[in-house]
Order: sequence, then C-alpha cells, then structure tokens
Amino acid sequence: MILPPGHIAPDFTLQNHLGERVRFYDLKGPKAVLFFPTAFSFYCGNKIPGVDALGEDMQRMGIKHFLGISRESVYASRNFAEALGLENYVLYSDLDNRVSRNWGTFIPRGSQRVNKRAFFILDSDNKVRFSHDITIQPSEFDITRLLLGLRALLDGPAPEPGDWSGPIEDSEEDPLSDSPKIGERAPDFEVMDSRMNPVALSEYRGKKVVLVFYRYDFCPACNELLFDLARHREEFDKRGAVVLAINRDNPYTHRAWADEYGFIGAHLLSDMNGAIARRWGLFVGGPERAHRKGVFIIDEEGRIAWKKVFPSLEATMPAVDVLAAIDRL
Repeated sequence: MILPPGHIAPDFTLQNHLGERVRFYDLKGPKAVLFFPTAFSFYCGNKIPGVDALGEDMQRMGIKHFLGISRESVYASRNFAEALGLENYVLYSDLDNRVSRNWGTFIPRGSQRVNKRAFFILDSDNKVRFSHDITIQPSEFDITRLLLGLRALLDGPAPEPGDWSGPIEDSEEDPLSDSPKIGERAPDFEVMDSRMNPVALSEYRGKKVVLVFYRYDFCPACNELLFDLARHREEFDKRGAVVLAINRDNPYTHRAWADEYGFIGAHLLSDMNGAIARRWGLFVGGPERAHRKGVFIIDEEGRIAWKKVFPSLEATMPAVDVLAAIDRL
C-alpha cells in the first residue's frame, strides 16, 4: 500500500539527473512526485512526457517542484530525460530503493525489485494531499481531471491520516558470496538480455565466455572497457569466445544505450536485483547497490579459467590483455 493522504512524507536525500544532491525537505513549497519503474520502457517513455507537459498548468495551480523517482542510475536518468526532452520533472536515482520502500511504492518480490507507478501531491508542509497507485488502478488516474481540483486540494484543510501499513521491507536478497576461484565451476544464471530474450550462462557450454561485470550503462568509465572489447570483436570470434556484459540496468536501458552508441560488441544482460553479482562476489552494497567491475574468462567446460576484479570504477584494462589471457589458456 502506498503512502496515503494525511501522512507526512518521509524525507530523503538523492542525486538527480542534473548532478545535484538534494534533500527533499529543502525543496520549499508544494511538490508533485512521480514514482516509475524503469527508464526507456514503452509505458514510461510514452506517459512521462504527457505528465511533464502539464507542468506549467500545475505551476499555475501552486506546484513548485516536480520529481520523478526510479532506481535508475544518474547516467541512465540523464539520458532518459534528454531523450524525452523533459522541461519540468527532475529525475532522481533511488538506487537502493530506500525511498520507494519508505513511501510504499516498492515491489519487493521477483527478479526486478522496482517501483510501482505512483503519483503524489504534497503541500508546503510535506503532507500528502493526494496519492494514487497507478499500477493497481491505471484507468482511474487522470492527471488532467486532477488539475481541476488541485488548488482546492492544496488550499483546503489537510486530510486526516489514512490507514497505512508502513515502509516495505525487502527480505528476499541473496547472501553475498565470495568471488569464484580459478578452476571452480562458474555459477550458472538465467536473465533477460536487451531484446527481452532469456539467456543462460550454461547455453554457452563448449565455448569460451568472457563475462564482464560493470557498474552502469552510459557511464564513461564503463564505456571505455566495453567499447574496447567491442572494437576487438573479430579477434574474440576467431578464438571462439563470446562476450557477455552484465549489470543492474534494465533491458530497456541496455537497448537505449546500445542504440545510441551503435554498440554490438557484447550481449547486454540485466541482473536487476543484483542476485548474480552477489553469487559472483561482485556486489557493491550501501546506497549504490551496483556491480563491481570485473572480467572472467570461462572455459569450454564451464570453469573459471582467468579473472580480473578491478579496485575502482575508474580502473580498466585493454582488450588485448583479455585476448592474451585467452591465448594462454
């Protein structure tokens, strides 16, 4: 159940697509807050511009700030906002889902663990005056109709707090394992790729696999490694090696990133809940909740033949070093 009218919205501090780190309570005046699950998806890509286009009308009715919140990275949010030409909404990155849990918009089950689509109007005291779970009742959400009563909604008496079950807990996370050692069997997995096709590591038994864990799409420090691997794609093909790249970005973001840069050098896989990174010992906890950078070479029998785990986001290595490692096997 999402945060109902009458409750004070929990405070938070997040980074937005403009590169600013902002505390919610420091934004003075009434606010409109839209939670959405994924950037670049068909639904969000079509609906969010319509909501954004009504920003000027909402400003005339008293709304001062417009926030869009998802668990997308700042890099993906920035490119999503630019692609949509957003003029009013500023997109914020709730990477660890802490805000969505506290506001009741988090979906805790399954492989994705993303936000519901939900919309809130808050007054100057950060009290919820209107909330709607769009995921449950999409046909009943009419923001144009809401505009007609917005002034009365903000200026009228605040509603009494409705019943609420409180923040959502997330108890389904996999334990964090150690990184598999050379000679050990590579932990298998099955996830979706950028074209929404299921991909299992075991499908590539009999081939060499270069498995790349990286932090974010649209991240310059990650682009360097992946694009260098792509430039040497023919060399990997000659060696019978396939390149798989995996992070927490969703398939829609993968596709948008690949299309923008013409990237065809690897299969892009989505570990949206971080379960695979946890089993491979490459999960970064805390507010980022992302993948560490690392490269594994898996032999034809499905065992770890070589690996390199990087100490920082900026650290990288040339593709020729990976090719040389394959040649030494």
